[in-house]
Amino acid sequence: MTKAAHIQGLLGIAFALALGTLLLACAAPVRAFAADSVSFDMPVYQTIEGLPADESYTVTYMLEPLDPSYPMPTDDASYQFAITDNDVFVAPTIEYRAVRIYEYRLTVTTAASEQPNIALDTTYYKIRNNVVRFDQPGGLEMQTVYENSNGYKEESLAFVHTYSASRPPEPPVDPYDPDDPADPLDPHDPGASGGQGGGSNVFGAGFPVTGDDVLELALLFSLVALLSLFFIIVGMKLRRRKDESEGGVT
Repeated sequence: MTKAAHIQGLLGIAFALALGTLLLACAAPVRAFAADSVSFDMPVYQTIEGLPADESYTVTYMLEPLDPSYPMPTDDASYQFAITDNDVFVAPTIEYRAVRIYEYRLTVTTAASEQPNIALDTTYYKIRNNVVRFDQPGGLEMQTVYENSNGYKEESLAFVHTYSASRPPEPPVDPYDPDDPADPLDPHDPGASGGQGGGSNVFGAGFPVTGDDVLELALLFSLVALLSLFFIIVGMKLRRRKDESEGGVT
């Protein structure tokens, strides 16, 4: 191989290396742009305190964007999901491709009347995703802040509900229903000795006496007394007339 041919070969290799380096430099921004996004996964924790092992309850939630243009887990304007018992739910990933602050609101949508045995956690959360761009490789980065309904920052989205078994209403108590039907001294037993309306009652065995009965008896006695007085007066007048008529004859 001549000296000229050797030099020409070296120049060809150098040109190929320079061209490859240039192509890589041009392709690097394309790869960075293709990966220029950041993902948001939203785990939601649910706890039902005091939940019996043989019972199960489901609570529903809703995620709403504070701006309709914000990306969502689905194409719907709001995203609803449900969690059963003590569990963790992770919503579908949200992708961000633009520098911006994205804000959402997470609330409980189950009505209290739907779960009467559960005292629902009324906390709601404001989710703030601050997407920024840095000069170093990696493209976009995101800072997430969870803020509860009282304005305090939280480390996670956690809802704590409380189980409370509802007590059935007690049946009405009949005041004349004996506590023990076999108890002969039950004061409500009409045949009990010395009880209300018992066998030794002055009004007769087996005759229960109430306040209304006493009033009726008093009225009856008054009526009998008035009738007796009436007949006495009438008898006295008749006797006086008889005496007067007999005295006139003599």
